[in-house]
Amino acid sequence: MPIVTLTNITLRSLRPTPGKQVTYIDKSLKGFGVRVNERGLSYVLSFGPGRQRIKIANVGIVPLKDARTKAKSRAQSYLWNARRHCWRLSDLQLRSRAEGLLRSVG
Repeated sequence: MPIVTLTNITLRSLRPTPGKQVTYIDKSLKGFGVRVNERGLSYVLSFGPGRQRIKIANVGIVPLKDARTKAKSRAQSYLWNARRHCWRLSDLQLRSRAEGLLRSVG
């Protein structure tokens, strides 16, 4: 995946390669990029440990600035949910350890 500075000029210069799909990653926003294939261009966001990729919008319908804003919002909500999940796991681990200690003492 090539890393580029995504601008409106860059978007206009991206052309599909027949039979291939290429994702250009933005330098300024981690995980945000543009996927180029024969059907067109779309804004995407890659995140998480498995590098899950979601489509934000089609290029040409949504401006680059708005797509970046939407990508930031999605990334922040993903991080918030991931942290909340980790807190739940740590609470469960602490609870199970405490229960184990109580059983061993009791």
